[in-house]
Amino acid sequence: MSIATRRLSYVLKSKTQTVVSQLTGIPQSTISRVKNGQISLPTKYSSTLRNFYQKTAYGDLRDMGASATQARRFSWYIPETVTDVVSTLEDTKNLLSTAYVAHKRNESELEWTPDDYEDARLEAEQTILETMRKSKKTIEDIYTSGKKTIFTV
Repeated sequence: MSIATRRLSYVLKSKTQTVVSQLTGIPQSTISRVKNGQISLPTKYSSTLRNFYQKTAYGDLRDMGASATQARRFSWYIPETVTDVVSTLEDTKNLLSTAYVAHKRNESELEWTPDDYEDARLEAEQTILETMRKSKKTIEDIYTSGKKTIFTV
């Protein structure tokens, strides 16, 4: 599978073919035929797709807590690596969020409602994202360590 096809597959995980076509100017029929392996992406669309892929990867990485510098650097990586990094960051965020909510629940002497759990989860996610962006650990540290890491500020 070509790099263009892999980039296209990555952006199609979060966007429809119609949306990708509208945002890139690549005809929807071309996107469909490339995705289905019927043709290779025409050369005239290569840089457009590359730029769109990098913007999508950048946004995904930022959403998962990467700093702007880290997200910019990783958005150049191949789609499989970006997918792995986003997954690792999401797993780390979920693990820390679950621990935070459990800690808050254990500290409370009151009965919790579903809304209390949701509020604590949202508070945890916001705090975790802010901490991840300020962390001295890089995405490379987290990704290459192969294990979940606690962030140091």
